[in-house]
Amino acid sequence: MRVGIGYDVHKFAEGRKLILGGVEIPYGKGLLGHSDADVIVHAIMDALLGAAALGDIGQHFPDTDPAYEGISSIALLKKVGELLEENNYEVGNIDSIIIAQRPKMMPHLPQMRQNVADALGIGIDRVSIKATTEEGLGFTGRGEGIAAQATCLLNSLMDEIASRRQSAENECIARYNVASDKTKAIQQEFDELVKSNEFKRQELSLALTRKQELINNEIENLRNSYSSALDEKKGAYEKYLDDVNKKCSDLRNEINQLEYQKAVENSKLETYENEKKTSIADLERETRDFVDSVNEQVAQLKEKQAQLDEAHAKRIFNIKTGIASTMSEY
Repeated sequence: MRVGIGYDVHKFAEGRKLILGGVEIPYGKGLLGHSDADVIVHAIMDALLGAAALGDIGQHFPDTDPAYEGISSIALLKKVGELLEENNYEVGNIDSIIIAQRPKMMPHLPQMRQNVADALGIGIDRVSIKATTEEGLGFTGRGEGIAAQATCLLNSLMDEIASRRQSAENECIARYNVASDKTKAIQQEFDELVKSNEFKRQELSLALTRKQELINNEIENLRNSYSSALDEKKGAYEKYLDDVNKKCSDLRNEINQLEYQKAVENSKLETYENEKKTSIADLERETRDFVDSVNEQVAQLKEKQAQLDEAHAKRIFNIKTGIASTMSEY
């Protein structure tokens, strides 16, 4: 934990804006300075740098450097916050006060607190900015300028880490001791339970042994029974297999005989077909010869019929001629 204090003063000057806590306050004059002369922010920066033992604002932001001429003090406050972060510091809280006879500061204080909190990346509840007068006394009472004071508290992140580590170690040790005590109590209870139940354990072991023997005997009997049944089924199966093989052999022989008979029948059929073809050819030839013979006989019969018809006609003519002669005679 680090504590710092800051103090700053700026006098009024014509033609300048009055910037306090990053807020532009309507007033006829402003504060004279190399930057925007934000006196309260300067006091806060000095307090923060002092608490971290990092010097002051004149060392980090000299008024001889043109880069900082007219620069916003809120921007410089952000850089101070970055320096604190680089050196492993965290802002715990800031308490500050503006000392001015006029103008009135009260309406602007909440916005000042918010600007400072935003620049440092902390909650507004860690920033306090108050305002007071010196009742007309001194240079502020005469309205010649404004003064500001600030105090701050910084937490070292390394110290915080070490503290948290120590707390965690202490908590682990405490939990280990509690767990160890519980383990011892459980072990003692277990030992007593084992001792009290030793006889029961022996009885249970003996009962289990007997039960195991009974189970083994039953298993052996079942194995023998199943073995005998299996042998019987095996013999029946082998007999069945022999019958099947015999039937297959008989079927094969029968198939061979059928195939042989089929071959014989095919041979006979082929012979019959050949004989049939030959018989058909002979029959056709005999039929042609018969038809030719019949035709020849028909022709001969037709010729004899013609001869008979001619002879019959002659005989009829002769008869008619004879009858006519006979009739003429009478």
